[in-house]
Amino acid sequence: MSEWNQALHRIETSTKIPLQPQVVARQVSELLAPDALVAFDCGSNTFFGARHISMVPTQKLAAGGNLSTMACGLPFVIAAQFAYPNRQCVAFVGDGGFTMLMGEFATAVKYKLPIKVVVLKNDHYSRIMSEDNALGIPPFGTELQPIDFVRFAEACGGVGFACARPEDVGPALEAACGSLTGRHWLRQRSTTTQTYLHRTITLLTPS
Repeated sequence: MSEWNQALHRIETSTKIPLQPQVVARQVSELLAPDALVAFDCGSNTFFGARHISMVPTQKLAAGGNLSTMACGLPFVIAAQFAYPNRQCVAFVGDGGFTMLMGEFATAVKYKLPIKVVVLKNDHYSRIMSEDNALGIPPFGTELQPIDFVRFAEACGGVGFACARPEDVGPALEAACGSLTGRHWLRQRSTTTQTYLHRTITLLTPS
């Protein structure tokens, strides 16, 4: 167990560029409120969240589980915020699942729900690519149209941030959680899942 924890710590504190998603997950974990409600989507983000976001009994997690339901993260966190308006509600999702129902971010703005959405962005369905590669199948239809989620959040009436370097993650998250309390924000992280997929994934660095 000690060796496993050491391995997790090494990747959670990685300074590699492109930004590693495990770094993001760990720092999100450290800023969760003691009674936070967290929602995962389905995909590679689920693995990163499960391994690197530590939770306590007073916190709650919503995920699709064995149903493999993509796009559930955003509606889960919206529902959680409606049900528990005084608790911190955070979605940890990938760009593949998020884009399927991203229009609901406008719903959160409309009803003044102070949700927090962290999007891991690599412009691919990376979990599907991983499965294809493992089976020796050439990936097909796994590339996503690059979207500037920061501008999308602003167009909805919310606030967006972009981050592509490990040293920017912590300060940006703290600023968002602190100065933007009560506002709807979407945090875009450009990441790579190169070590997970054993191949290079296209990285789009936000401006």
